[in-house]
Amino acid sequence: MDSNNERVGKGIEALKTGLVYFVSQKFVNCYRDQGQVSQILPKLEGILGYPLDRRRPFRDMDAAALLKVMWVSWNDVFRDTLGPGERSLVGELRAVRNNWAHQKPFSDDNAYRALDSMCRLLLAVSSDYADTTERLKTEQLKALMTNSAETEETSAIVESVLGEVRTDKSVNSLTESKDSLGQKETMPFKANDDELSMDCLLQALSKFDALRDEDIVSRDTVERVEPIYSDRSLFGQINPKIAQAFALFRAGLSDKHRHDIQQGMRDGSKKVVFSTNALELGIDIGGLDGVILAGFPDTVMSAWQRIGRAGRGWDKDAFVLYYSMNDPVNKFYAANLSAFLKKPLDEIVADPANEELIGNHIPSLLYESGGAIHPASENILGSVLYQAVRAPAEDFRPVKNFRPHPRLEIRGSGGIMWTLKYNNEEIGAVSDYQKFREAYEGAIYLQAGRKYKVDSTLAGSSNEIHLVTPDLEHSRTKPVFVKSLNIQELFDAYKWEDDLGVYWGKVSLSENVISVSLVDELSDNLIDRYAPSSNSSWHSTSHAFWVDVSSVEDVDDEGLTAFEQLLRVGTIFTIPVDSHDTTTHTVKRDKQIYLIESHPGGIGIVKKALEKWHEILKTAIGVARDCRCRKGCPNCIIPPRLYDEEVDKFKGIGLAERV
Repeated sequence: MDSNNERVGKGIEALKTGLVYFVSQKFVNCYRDQGQVSQILPKLEGILGYPLDRRRPFRDMDAAALLKVMWVSWNDVFRDTLGPGERSLVGELRAVRNNWAHQKPFSDDNAYRALDSMCRLLLAVSSDYADTTERLKTEQLKALMTNSAETEETSAIVESVLGEVRTDKSVNSLTESKDSLGQKETMPFKANDDELSMDCLLQALSKFDALRDEDIVSRDTVERVEPIYSDRSLFGQINPKIAQAFALFRAGLSDKHRHDIQQGMRDGSKKVVFSTNALELGIDIGGLDGVILAGFPDTVMSAWQRIGRAGRGWDKDAFVLYYSMNDPVNKFYAANLSAFLKKPLDEIVADPANEELIGNHIPSLLYESGGAIHPASENILGSVLYQAVRAPAEDFRPVKNFRPHPRLEIRGSGGIMWTLKYNNEEIGAVSDYQKFREAYEGAIYLQAGRKYKVDSTLAGSSNEIHLVTPDLEHSRTKPVFVKSLNIQELFDAYKWEDDLGVYWGKVSLSENVISVSLVDELSDNLIDRYAPSSNSSWHSTSHAFWVDVSSVEDVDDEGLTAFEQLLRVGTIFTIPVDSHDTTTHTVKRDKQIYLIESHPGGIGIVKKALEKWHEILKTAIGVARDCRCRKGCPNCIIPPRLYDEEVDKFKGIGLAERV
């Protein structure tokens, strides 16, 4: 088997062969258009610093020369065809070729990254030699996994992901179960320790119940690590320096707070950051040592974005730890790790005809066009947006000194944003829907690891939520929501003679907070129960896919609930969606089971569900049957948040097979 350096060398040779034609064609075309073909040879010799064969100047170049020519001539020759990402690849591969030429050893990870970068650049220039580098990359991945499996530490991490418990002294703290970690009396560090070990971190996470078996990793999951690093915590009491090295990062923090955390990650003062997917994109911090994924991301793209936060330096070692949560997707990938690592990129689901987005953008379109929407604009706008803007364009009258653009909210699903204020200082923001679900009247609200109580909400021009210190430090609020649903419009359906059918359409949703319990976290005793007098209802429209089984006999509530969970799990495995992209709901009276998009107006998920509903149900049936549980569990179809409902997965399987 080839060594890492030998595989990189073969990749460099394929890179050279694949780039020759592209570089020569771009150079000739560029200088021909300028009428300066005679200047090509002097230009190349000036860049490289040595003479070239006049008859075939490009064919004599090696990979180093071709990459240097691309780098130096980027703005003049290549910028119109390739983007900033490809320029970064050229710069990176110049360093790769230089290290290889000087016989510097390539680690498994660095060799894989080098071959991956070669493959990406060759794909960008449409070279057939991308297949060669792809094959070399696959060989390198196999070698990487084989070599990793031979090390005791990596084996321990993999076994911990699979939920196995070992007692080997050298890896004990990495592989103990969460229950045993939670029973630890002390943390494995001393008052004079300035560095945080992985053992210490994992024990702390489990001791404070920061990694629960939740349905999805959310803002609440991240906020639960607050007891680890607060001044009152065991970390804070033993070593304040360690406590100050922790931070929380998520959407909704103030701009200053997010900037301070990012700066702390760059200068090294923040050692551990607990984050939602807010750190996936747009933040480039090169000094991170590793990433712990609390649950396998639902899409491959999200996984690589999160993994890519660490090990960005050329000679930097990094690690990724997969912490499997208690749900079927996580359990499947934990038991089949290579299936996750080799999974192809997901098919993108998008709907450019989303009426909510179109409605939000029409005011800006009218402002920019002055209301002059010509028939030729349909080719640019698309037929749906063009038809939607025609009627308001006829009556458009510009308003002096009014610009709609600042009022367009491009974060999330739209709607107004509410500013969180404590002692008249802005500490974050929430969306309209977050305000309803989390910042209702009297709510105990977690923000940046600290608890607040919602005191009042001021609507109007300020749109502010005022927070105060809670009366009881160890308290939380538990709201009870009731949801109702009505069908507004039917887009498409398949229906059979016995009235069984599958549907796709628009639905209206109403949610209400009917009561809130204030609970003492230490004793779990009820302190108070109340009904909010304001902000207690939410109304929205969305797209949904649903199954009507009203004609099927002998279907009880257990079977309907199990069928709902089969639909949820099957969708996650079949369509590239994040867990928060959809929700499910069952109208038991009408025997209708709904899959509802979380994005107002829909992005095409439920439309895709109508096309793939056979596959969704078959996949879910397989997941449920393969699990050895008797009636259903988190390993197959039952989410931990299903409260106390009675569920029988085999009744759900029977109903799904009949459908």
